[in-house]
Amino acid sequence: MAAAATYLNGGAEEMQDRALVVSERQTGASMMEQLVPEITTHALSYLDYPSLCRLLMTNSLMRKAANDDNAWKALYHKAVEKEILNLGFLIFGA
Repeated sequence: MAAAATYLNGGAEEMQDRALVVSERQTGASMMEQLVPEITTHALSYLDYPSLCRLLMTNSLMRKAANDDNAWKALYHKAVEKEILNLGFLIFGA
């Protein structure tokens, strides 16, 4: 009877998914905090300076991710590229 009830309610796999969601809610871990560090760093590379600073203030895990040198390096490179393009427009009048 229990197997039939499991099948009718979506199956064992769906029950495991529900248990995972419940356990994530209980621990308070967000999806962002569960990502592989390389993926997190890549995602943070799209943030601007104020957003990266705000992320530092959310919690200790996000502070650690946002303090990563690669996140700030990406922000620096975007700023430098923008300045170089602006300088090119000033010099060549394009």
